[in-house]
Amino acid sequence: MGVVGAFGLTQQGGDTLANAIRQNVIDNVAKLRGAGPILSAAVEQGKLKVVGGIYRLRTGEVDMVA
Repeated sequence: MGVVGAFGLTQQGGDTLANAIRQNVIDNVAKLRGAGPILSAAVEQGKLKVVGGIYRLRTGEVDMVA
């Protein structure tokens, strides 16, 4: 588990780039869930699920994040 630091970002040990990519996915999923009345209403009604993942070019795998 990370520690919430300045700007509300989660500070985690390890690779800075990997942590930035993961945080970007988390932030954008949160923005999409609340974006506009149509999307947010569909999410609230369970008609739409917004998820985030990181696609690994080398392996073709997707790591689900949020």
